Amino acid sequence: MRLLPQSPTSSRLSKPAHWSRALLAIFTSALGANSAFAAPSTSVVISQVYGAGGNTGATLNRDFIELHSKSTSSVICNNWSVQYSSAAGTTWASTIFSATIPPGGYLLVGASSGTNGAALPAVDVNGSLSLSATNGKIALVNTNTALTGANPSADPTVVDFVGFGTANGFEGTAAAPAPSTTTSIARVRSATTTIDLDANNTDFVIVSGASIVPKNSASTVFPADTVNPVLLSTVPADNSPSVG
Repeated sequence: MRLLPQSPTSSRLSKPAHWSRALLAIFTSALGANSAFAAPSTSVVISQVYGAGGNTGATLNRDFIELHSKSTSSVICNNWSVQYSSAAGTTWASTIFSATIPPGGYLLVGASSGTNGAALPAVDVNGSLSLSATNGKIALVNTNTALTGANPSADPTVVDFVGFGTANGFEGTAAAPAPSTTTSIARVRSATTTIDLDANNTDFVIVSGASIVPKNSASTVFPADTVNPVLLSTVPADNSPSVG
């Protein structure tokens, strides 16, 4: 999850600031291609992903990406985009949208569909991205410009990012677990917060069966909603959850 970048108060940078940026660039490069250096964040996160919609044996008939606002005020998403790339891909397909998400609210982005599985609830954004059922990368971006590269998770326009399965791009040190035909991946949450530690492998867990509950703008806002609470016990004990 990322904060929108703050505008500098001056166009001139002092020499120490140049040195600091140079050192940061060197350090970030040393982390390697797959590591995401933690960046400032906004309060909208990718909260659930399902990519097997319509497949034989699928739980639902359509792929979806669920977005969730952790903010205490409404978030205006003007010409934002949800973007997808394959697990090893370097090009990105986009669904562009504009919406206002209330505090604790949800936005359901529909993607490709098929004939098998239960009907997906009404979507707020009618997209056509074709997600993999098991491996891939999804970015929430605060512009409508397509990303480039295998792991643009540190791009300043990226609001949130998740790589799952065998994805070569992700936040943190490893990708989120791989979903399947009958499972989605969802963010860990407690009674008071949705977890975002910029660590895909621990921020997301597998959910199945009745726990796959896609939420849209008509859903009860968090934390009053009690459907699909993923156990907080899956969060590493030495990490503190971020609170929007």
